[in-house]
Amino acid sequence: MHTKTPKQANTGAQHSCDTENPSRNAAFTEAEQGGGSAPQSSGAGTAPHQAGLDAHKQTNAGYCLPGIAESLKSGADAGGGLGCTSTGFHGLDDAIGGGLETGLCIVGGISSVGKTSLGLNVADNIAMSGTTVIFHSVEQSRHELIKKSISRHAAMCAEREGLSARDNAKSAKKLVGYPTFTELERRVIDTAIEDYGAYAGNINIHEHSASDTIASVRKSVEDHINLIGKHPVVIVDYLQVLAMRERHSTDKQKVDKVVLELRQIARDFAIPVIVISSISRHAYKEVFAMESFKESGIIEYSSDVLIGMQLEGSDNKDFDLAAAKRSNPRKVELVILKNRDWEGSGVVRLDYYHHFNLFKDARVKS
Repeated sequence: MHTKTPKQANTGAQHSCDTENPSRNAAFTEAEQGGGSAPQSSGAGTAPHQAGLDAHKQTNAGYCLPGIAESLKSGADAGGGLGCTSTGFHGLDDAIGGGLETGLCIVGGISSVGKTSLGLNVADNIAMSGTTVIFHSVEQSRHELIKKSISRHAAMCAEREGLSARDNAKSAKKLVGYPTFTELERRVIDTAIEDYGAYAGNINIHEHSASDTIASVRKSVEDHINLIGKHPVVIVDYLQVLAMRERHSTDKQKVDKVVLELRQIARDFAIPVIVISSISRHAYKEVFAMESFKESGIIEYSSDVLIGMQLEGSDNKDFDLAAAKRSNPRKVELVILKNRDWEGSGVVRLDYYHHFNLFKDARVKS
């Protein structure tokens, strides 16, 4: 399968329409010089006329083309943001065309299926590659999320050293027992902290207060780019709770407003924005479809990538949810419902070791 090559953040690229174009539309050149056959108005040559002309030419495809062509040849994003960014999961990258592109990606699933843990896994994988991440957490604290990442690294560390993760790694909740751990258990946790610390500086975790709204997400991106000089991947956990913070609207209008604004943020800053969403309860034991999402209309039309997250076999009539959650690992499926710019679709299978918040690529069944 032909896939796009994921790449790191590019902070030096100019916006394509701001790049000097020696072969730009002749009408603009003549109009700027006050001659030629370009239409002239009574205000030609004045500051307002020039400002209007400058704004108008930014929309002209011929004016923008050379800058876009240059950015494509250099491997940069035309908007000066991020290019194709790997999620760290090969199966998912292949299914969505190589990785995350500029746009809005919405991931939905039932309660306790591992949505937050998957988002955190993706955030850590992206940060490890050197790209910065902003994680907006509406429900869980920064402390809780960092402990989840340490727990995940502890499990990977134990496996790397040929040890049993169950016996030597610890869940996020059990990390508070560090003073009572054996020497081997402490060594595993210490190594996990070091592994996480190697890239933790690339992640900013924003805890949302009851007064925070969608405006705080935009401001965090603006501040990040101005202060750090890098374009981040943004992850929001999760949609419906954030939407409830908006005022003077119905529930549907609140969700519509947040979804549209998140998509606009992705476009304005040329970055991927990942949003975690809940689904309708009636869809818990049905084949995952776009209609499974709450307020599915705006989610369906405004998302660039739409993914349903479910436990394997959950669409079977005799599916036992309790038994599926007891499995280790849990068998999780990512159903690609929509991908605006790629023909890839289907189901991506992951193994979820929920005790340690750890996802791994699973072998695809033939």
